[in-house]
Amino acid sequence: EKFTYPLYIEAKVKTSNQVLASNVWMLSEDSTEEIDIVEAYSSDRPDQKWYAEHIHLSHHVFIREPLQDYQPLDEGSWYKKDGTIWRDSFHRYGVYWKNPWHLEYYIDGKLVRTTTKEMIDPNNYTNGTGLSKPMHIIINMEDQDWRSDKGITPTDEELADQEKCIMWVDWIRVYKPVEKQP
Repeated sequence: EKFTYPLYIEAKVKTSNQVLASNVWMLSEDSTEEIDIVEAYSSDRPDQKWYAEHIHLSHHVFIREPLQDYQPLDEGSWYKKDGTIWRDSFHRYGVYWKNPWHLEYYIDGKLVRTTTKEMIDPNNYTNGTGLSKPMHIIINMEDQDWRSDKGITPTDEELADQEKCIMWVDWIRVYKPVEKQP
């Protein structure tokens, strides 16, 4: 099933202990619009501590041929909550997709990031429509090129350790606002 705005989507997730990305996200059928609900790299490797303490809060707009990918890279696209290592417990990650130009990110019920119209598509990859296409919900773990190209990829031993390879998803909920009846 595909979903579109306005909606609030929330997932209760315990991220894996891997350099792989633990993800719950949405993607348009033509793979040109994406909203990340949770994207985490929660490995206990000592050189990955910064990532274990941060959650990536972002969206993408793409042109596929030739590939062009825009996502905000401002400081707010990585969220840190003092003392929290995200893999250690379940957390609620949510996004309110209000309209094509407005996203609100929530962690454990707290608003932690809001996008502005200027942040959604400054390069006009969507031809002025913003995040407007219906999207599928995807739950996965993946070895992402931007990390594996830097040599940050799981070892055979890490992949064989079942305790490290599980991303727990307790639930995912999608809420659609309804008009108030008189």
